[in-house]
Amino acid sequence: MNQMFGNERGDPNNIDWARLENQCKNIPSEYNELKDALRDKDVEKARDALCDLHVFLYGAHHLMGIDADRDMRTVVNAVFTRFCKDETDLEATKAKYDRIGVTYYVEGEFPFVRLKSDKDQGAGEWPKDKFLKSASFKEPEFEPVPEAQREGPRNARARLTPESFRQAMKAVPVPPITSAPLPPKDRGPKK
Repeated sequence: MNQMFGNERGDPNNIDWARLENQCKNIPSEYNELKDALRDKDVEKARDALCDLHVFLYGAHHLMGIDADRDMRTVVNAVFTRFCKDETDLEATKAKYDRIGVTYYVEGEFPFVRLKSDKDQGAGEWPKDKFLKSASFKEPEFEPVPEAQREGPRNARARLTPESFRQAMKAVPVPPITSAPLPPKDRGPKK
């Protein structure tokens, strides 16, 4: 899709920061659309806004020449370190928040025990129900981007045309919906 928009894949060793900033200028308006959809409880508009955010965010990774999926796996792996994996980790995490005066409640079972803020506190740093980081939390550590890990070969790109895009999309499997079906949309009186 980026090629169809004329967005050539970037070089992670020579990022065009102005181009990247320009790509990211659309994110606030998409986020505002999401906030409007949430306020209006409009599931279709919320889904659209979330997907639009993904498009711009993945496009930003593309412009940096970095594999967004690899980065996402790194962040998700770090998120899992927020859980208290055992009793020792839980006690260390409780002590961490007790020392700084943050009150909390505990939920879950090992290895997914979590502490959550029991009220708004810390001048907005710990809002009510915020998932607190365990004492063993580790920030994401992104791997360096050697040539072999970059987002595809830079000089051997296939040209994507509207027709090849349509053909490629036909091959994308659509997973079955496993949750309850959405209520029918009110489309007014039937004719």
